[in-house]
Amino acid sequence: MRIGGMDLNDAFVAPFYVLFSAASLGVVGFQLPGYDVAEPIIAAGDHVYLSIASIGSIVTLVLAYVSNSPDLSAMGLLQKWVVLATVWLIIAPPFMPAMQTLLGSFIPSLFALILQMAGFYIIGYLPEGGR
Repeated sequence: MRIGGMDLNDAFVAPFYVLFSAASLGVVGFQLPGYDVAEPIIAAGDHVYLSIASIGSIVTLVLAYVSNSPDLSAMGLLQKWVVLATVWLIIAPPFMPAMQTLLGSFIPSLFALILQMAGFYIIGYLPEGGR
């Protein structure tokens, strides 16, 4: 079922995606009872880690993709770039200290959040593929 071009599933998952992405980038602080979601839960060394926020971002983006089965060939070049950048900004920082350093201040993190939100909504609005 679509509401204005977006599935009800995506409309439900979108706020969680934004919250987890903002928390993983350090734009907002978000705590579950007694636990900061941006704190590492799995760590390997000083710079490689995964947090609830980064895992939540990945899971919600995958849910949006799977629930839509989007036709990726319907994307324009800019849409493809935004989706690739979104995936990169979610996956790369826990494994690349340079990305963590770059996204360590508010303005670059806010820009990354806006880019990630755009990628999520592109996936949410894409026409469905072969279902």
